[in-house]
Amino acid sequence: MKRLLLITTIIAVITVWFPQTALTAVYAEPDYARDPEITADAAIVVDAGTGQALFEKDADTPMAEASLTKMMTALLTIENMEPEQVVTADKEAADTAPKGSNMALKEGEELTVEDMLYGLMLPSANDAAVALAKAMDGSVEKFAETMNAKAAALGMDNTNFVNPHGFDDDNHYTTARDMAVLAQVIMENKELRKIVGTAEYEIAETNKSEARKLKNTNKLFSSKEEISVYKEKRAIKFDGALGVKTGHTDNAGYCLAAAAERDGRELISIVLGAKKDLEYADTEELFEYGFRNFVMTKVIEKGQVMSEVTVSNGKLDRVKALSDSDVSALTSASDAGDEIKIEVRAEKSVNAPLKKGDDLGTAVVYYKDREVGSVKLTAAEEVKAAGIRSAFKSAGKIATVVIKIIIGIVAIFALWLIYSVIASAVRRRRRKNAKNFYGIPGYTSREVKRIRKLK
Repeated sequence: MKRLLLITTIIAVITVWFPQTALTAVYAEPDYARDPEITADAAIVVDAGTGQALFEKDADTPMAEASLTKMMTALLTIENMEPEQVVTADKEAADTAPKGSNMALKEGEELTVEDMLYGLMLPSANDAAVALAKAMDGSVEKFAETMNAKAAALGMDNTNFVNPHGFDDDNHYTTARDMAVLAQVIMENKELRKIVGTAEYEIAETNKSEARKLKNTNKLFSSKEEISVYKEKRAIKFDGALGVKTGHTDNAGYCLAAAAERDGRELISIVLGAKKDLEYADTEELFEYGFRNFVMTKVIEKGQVMSEVTVSNGKLDRVKALSDSDVSALTSASDAGDEIKIEVRAEKSVNAPLKKGDDLGTAVVYYKDREVGSVKLTAAEEVKAAGIRSAFKSAGKIATVVIKIIIGIVAIFALWLIYSVIASAVRRRRRKNAKNFYGIPGYTSREVKRIRKLK
C-alpha cells in the first residue's frame, strides 16, 4: 500500500512540475520519417497515380501469394464475361467448397457472374474461382494458360499461375512488385473497384440455396482489433481503405493487397509471407510512410523545350523538340528532388518535310536511379522541304566552296610554277657567270673548283 502511494505521488509530482514532458512521453508523435519495419518476407508500396515504388523489401523475390491470385481471376472474368451472365456451378466447383474459404456453392447452382465475383473477392470463395474459370475456358488448366498470358501482357515477368484460387503449388508464384501491378489494374476497373471496396453483400435466393450474406475478409474496413503501427497501438480499421484482397495458406503465410486514399493521393501496398494480423501492421506502416514522407514534384511540363534537332534538306536547319505531356514524380520531402535526373533521347537529325507534332524521341525521368515517368518529344513546328530556289541557293553555296578550293589549288600550283621558273633562271645565271669568270662553259664555280682540284 505504501509502495503504491509512493508511485502515485511521484507520478503526480512529475505531472505537476513537468506537465509538458509527461504529456510528450505519453503522446509522443510516432517517427513516421523512418523506414517501415516490415516483418513480412516481401513488401512494396506504390503510388497509384504514377506507379512509382516508394518503399520495397525483396519485391522481386518469387513466392506464394495464396488468394491474391483471385485478383487475376476477377480481372479476366470482368473482361471476358457479362455481369448478368448466368454461371452454373459444376461438381468440381462444389467439391472445392470444403477446401478453405468458400461461398457454399452446390452442384447445379446458378448465379450471375456479378454474384460470383462478390463471392470470389469478399469471402475469397475458392468454389467461385473454379466455377468462373470453367465457365470462361472450360477447364482450370486452360484458364491458367489465359491467366499467364494476361500476366505477360501486363509485364508481370516473375509470375506463374497454375490455378484460379491460389492453392499451394511449387509452380504457382509471383512477386510483390508483380502483384502491385495487378492490384493497380484492379483498382482502375470501375466494376472491380466497387466490388473490392464493399464490406458486405447479399446474394438473393438461388435455385439451390436461400439468400446469403457475404462479408469482406479485409479487416482494414472495420476491425477494432489492435495492432502496432510505428510503435503506436491502433485499431486495424484504416481510414481511407479502398480494397483489395486478402490471402492465406500454410505455405504462403498471410498476404494482403491493399489500396487506400488520403488527401487526393492513392497508394497500393502488397505484403507477402506475414504472420497473422502482422500483414495489417506492415500495410499500415507502408501507408503512413508513403502518405507522410513524399511530395509531388512536377519535373517536366507539357510543351517544354527538351532539345533541338538538326533538319536536313529543310527550309529550317533546326527544330525544337517539345514534351507532349507533364511528368510528375513523388520525391522524398527531405531531398527536395535533388535525386531527379532527366535523360533526353532525341533524334540527332531528321529529314524534311516535317509536320508539327512529329515524333522526335523521348525524355525519361529517373528518381533515385529508378524510372518514374517518360514523355514523347515532338516537333514544335512544321518544316517544309527546301524548294528549287533553296536548292539552287544550297547548290550555290556548295559551288562557292568548291570554287574556293579550286582557286586555292591553282594558287598553290602557280606559286610552285613561279618558284620553279625563278630557280631555273638562277641556275642558268650561275652557269653563265661560271663561263665568264673561269672560261669553262656549262659549269658552276663550285664544279670548276672541284675539277681543278682533280687536276
